[in-house]
Amino acid sequence: MLKEKEPVYCFGELVHYWDIMELEQDMLISIIEDTLKLPKQEKLVVGVCGANKQFYIDVEKQQIPLIDLTCPKIANIHKKMESYTKRGYDIFYIGKKESKETATALSFANENVMQIEDEIDIEKAIEKLEKQKTKKVAIISQPTFSIEKIEKLVTNIQNKLDEKIKLVIEKTTCVATKIKKEETKQLARQVEMMIVMGAKESSHTNRLYQIALQYCGNAMIVEKMEDLYINYIRRFKKVRNNGNRNNNRRTN
Repeated sequence: MLKEKEPVYCFGELVHYWDIMELEQDMLISIIEDTLKLPKQEKLVVGVCGANKQFYIDVEKQQIPLIDLTCPKIANIHKKMESYTKRGYDIFYIGKKESKETATALSFANENVMQIEDEIDIEKAIEKLEKQKTKKVAIISQPTFSIEKIEKLVTNIQNKLDEKIKLVIEKTTCVATKIKKEETKQLARQVEMMIVMGAKESSHTNRLYQIALQYCGNAMIVEKMEDLYINYIRRFKKVRNNGNRNNNRRTN
C-alpha cells in the first residue's frame, strides 16, 4: 500500500516492537483507535494483536475495507472463545490480566468467561461455577503465557472441578514462543548477562526476561538504545575468539 502511495490507517499498533513503530512514523502510517475517525472509503489495517469483537461489528456496519493482519494463532483463539460461548460453555481463560491480548480475547465471550492468572483465581472461578450450576467448561490459554504455569493451573483446575462437569482443554500455546523460551533458558546458562530485546509491554518479552533472570541472574530488557545501560554491562566480561590468536579481543 505504501509503495502504491496509498494512505495507511492502522487500528492500534501494527506490532509491539519499537523499530517497526519508528518505521511507521517515517512512512506516515496513521494509528487510530476509533473507526469513526477513519476518512471515508479508506482501508483499515488491523495489527498483529487483533481487535475486540465490537470493533469488527463497527467495521461491518460502516462497511470499512479491512486488511486483517491478526496473528493466526490469536485469531484462532478468538474463534474458539466465540464458538464455545455459543455452545453453552463457561470459559476459563488462562493468561496475563494486564494484557491487551487478553482483553481482546475476552471480548469474544460473554459474562461467563473467567480469567485465571494465579491459583487464587481458580478458587473464585470454581465458586462461580457452583452458583451457576455449570455443566460444561472449556479451558483456553494465552499463546505467550508460561507453558509451565498453564500446565500447573490446568492440573489444579482438574483436581478441583466437579467430576460431573464436562471439561474441554484447548492447547492454544504458540510453538514458536515455546522454542524461543527454551533457547533463552539454554543460552542463559552459558553467559553472565542476558539482554532481551523487545517491547516492555509485551508478555512474551517479559517472560523471556524472567527466564533469563532465573537461569543467569543478570538481565535487562532493551526496547530502545537508551535502555542499554553500558556501564552496567561493563561489569560482565567475556573473551571472544575471532579465529586468529593475535586478534582475540575482550568484549564488554
